[in-house]
Amino acid sequence: MNEYDDDDLFESNIPMHNHPSGKANFYSAARPAVVNKHFEWMNDYGITGVCHMRFLSNMMIIINVNGGTWGTKECPCAAEPHGRAFAVSYNPSGRSLNDDVRAKYSLPVLRIYGIGFKSVNVKNTTELASLIDWFQNSGGKYRTFLIGGVPSNWRQRVKDSRQEIEWKQIYESLDDAMLCEQLGVLYMPVMCRHNLKNQTAPMNSIPRLGGRFMWRQAYKYAADENISTIWCAQFDEVDESTAIFKVAKDHSEVPNDGKWLTLDADGEDLPHDWYLRLCGEAQKMLAGKVNVSETMPINSLTLKDEILVAEM
Repeated sequence: MNEYDDDDLFESNIPMHNHPSGKANFYSAARPAVVNKHFEWMNDYGITGVCHMRFLSNMMIIINVNGGTWGTKECPCAAEPHGRAFAVSYNPSGRSLNDDVRAKYSLPVLRIYGIGFKSVNVKNTTELASLIDWFQNSGGKYRTFLIGGVPSNWRQRVKDSRQEIEWKQIYESLDDAMLCEQLGVLYMPVMCRHNLKNQTAPMNSIPRLGGRFMWRQAYKYAADENISTIWCAQFDEVDESTAIFKVAKDHSEVPNDGKWLTLDADGEDLPHDWYLRLCGEAQKMLAGKVNVSETMPINSLTLKDEILVAEM
């Protein structure tokens, strides 16, 4: 964490064998300098923008209200000077739409993730339709271009999607669904390292393969001429092992206790910024700046050579 300011690091009670204090320090995502540093990385590696995720299930807990609201305020302040796009994404998982949900900040783009999922506890389509209409038409200065995070089978309403006919109207009311209908495109498919929050699964049960797992997804999307945008999950979600920002290379850089998935989990020596580099290369491929290739255009050996040359 040598890129963070000391004032933005906070000591924990978790033992850290190679830290001077013997305890691990962690950054706070509510600190302006930390948010700015993350947007600086997005700019450095060519990531176009970010959606700030807000989970409705714990949004009313006071510590989350303060922290999340602070983050929502700081993100646009950091996004603008670095030329990055910014939007808010709400996840209604675990919370009924009977709760009062209102946008607090005027943003051009808003995403609500979890719409129509069987696994999400939102069944009342009347209330959901009212919420969508509010954001699209009745919200005054809070009107937004509304993106829906929907199941993979939303068109057929099977498998992971709720099947009732009412959900067809919900899906079709979303701005991105209308865009898909007008242009005949698949809008913003998800690319990820994979989700490891399932505590019953063995550590690294779906290996990252040194980035090849994610690159296959990038190649698949870039090869489809109908796809112009990719949603990468996620920038800093460390607890689900999907973070693409700078992370620990090996176990010499993590606390003594707990389970930590480091970059060398697949037996490869990778730099801290490996997934930021891959995302930057995926962006180039998607934008047509480089040829679409199933083979990753960079490798750790090449990066080591570059580092050696730079240090000589």
